Amino acid sequence: MNAFVWNLHHPAVDQPDDLFVWGYVGGPKAVPGTYRVRLTAGGRSVTRPFQVRIDPRLEGVGLPDLEEQLELATAVRDTMNSIYDAVRTLRDLRRQVEDVSARLREPPTRRGEGTAGDQSVATAADSLVQAFTALEKELVQPRIESSQDVDNFSPQLDNEYAHLYGVVATPDARPTSGSYERFDDLNREWAALRRRYRSLLQEEVPAFNRTLEAAGVRPVWAR
Repeated sequence: MNAFVWNLHHPAVDQPDDLFVWGYVGGPKAVPGTYRVRLTAGGRSVTRPFQVRIDPRLEGVGLPDLEEQLELATAVRDTMNSIYDAVRTLRDLRRQVEDVSARLREPPTRRGEGTAGDQSVATAADSLVQAFTALEKELVQPRIESSQDVDNFSPQLDNEYAHLYGVVATPDARPTSGSYERFDDLNREWAALRRRYRSLLQEEVPAFNRTLEAAGVRPVWAR
C-alpha cells in the first residue's frame, strides 16, 4: 500500500545543497482549518476534505495568533528564498565569467574566438568575479560546513534570517514585537544588498557583455 504523510507544514526553505544554515529551514506550520487532499492515479482524481484542529493542550493561543504566526513565518521564509535565488544567480554568472577568462588564456587556435581586446576582457572578468564573490560572502557563509564552524566563521545574512525564522515559526504563539522589529532590521540590510545585486545584473553584466562583444567573445547571461 502506498501512503503519503503530511507533516502539517508548508514548503521549507529552498536552500542550496552545499550551504550549512545554522537555524531553522523547515516550513511554516499549517494553521487549523479545512484542507483538501487530491489523489491522482490511472487518469482519475479523487478529492477529499479534512480538518486540521488546534492542539487542545494550548492555553491562551487562538486561531488569529497562529494565522499571524504563519503570515510572518512565510514572509521570512520567502525572503530567505529570495536571498538563495540571488546566490544561485551570482554563482552561475561567476562560473560563466570564469569560463570566459579561462578560454582567453588558451591559444587562439583552441578557443575558436577573436583575440581583440583580450586583456581588457580579462581585466573586466577579474573585476566582475571579485564583485560576485564579495556580494555572495555578505549574503551567505560558504565556509560553514557544520555547527562547530559557527565559532570560526561569522554567519551572514541568511543565517540571521534563519535564526529569526526559528524564533517565529517553531513555537505555537503569536510573533512578538521584537520579531517584527528584527525582521525590519534584516530587511533593511537585504534591501541594500539587493540594490548591489540588481546593479550587478542590470549595469555591470551588460557592460561586461559589451566588452565581450567588442572582443568577439560570446556574452554571459543570468539564467
